[in-house]
Amino acid sequence: MGAVCYLVAGRFRVPALGVVVPAIVPLLPGLDIYRGLALFAEGKDGALELASALATALALASGVILGQYLAQPVKREAHRLETRLAGPHMVGPLRRRAGKDT
Repeated sequence: MGAVCYLVAGRFRVPALGVVVPAIVPLLPGLDIYRGLALFAEGKDGALELASALATALALASGVILGQYLAQPVKREAHRLETRLAGPHMVGPLRRRAGKDT
């Protein structure tokens, strides 16, 4: 998910965090947190549910970060290949280089 969100964010020119957060919210462990807190409210031990929620949240966060980390070189190489295959641009505004008299 991290890699896909990183590539989508680059395509739409928005920060990656703005794409990752809405994508990951449905996966967060809200039910485990609710069960753990409800068990604590009843006077029972809900530490196992809260630990499970923490482990799930850390796994999701590390997956997102790892995906973004691995997607950076892929995006860089794709851009380099695209630039090489595009060739000279024949359209667009004329840009004169500094120091050349033509």
